[in-house]
Amino acid sequence: MCSINMNSAMRTCVITGANAGIGKSAAHQLADKDWRVIMVCRNLAKAQNVCDIIKNETGNEQVFVMQADMSLTADAFAYDATSPCCLRGCGLCC
Repeated sequence: MCSINMNSAMRTCVITGANAGIGKSAAHQLADKDWRVIMVCRNLAKAQNVCDIIKNETGNEQVFVMQADMSLTADAFAYDATSPCCLRGCGLCC
């Protein structure tokens, strides 16, 4: 797990499946608008690569990766999405 300082007023969004497709695009766009983005992905290496690209392209260092496989019941229940905004696949929960 990563250590994320949640004490600032920065808007935060947790995005599952953020290393490809619409999740990746959403992560990039939100990071570009100065949101703190937490990318929750199965493949840690691929997600970290995408995270580094997003940081470099947007200049936003508040982009983080957490590894979880949301298709596994244990990971889904262990994962605590306390963010006021969560993107799960293509769905938005605020």
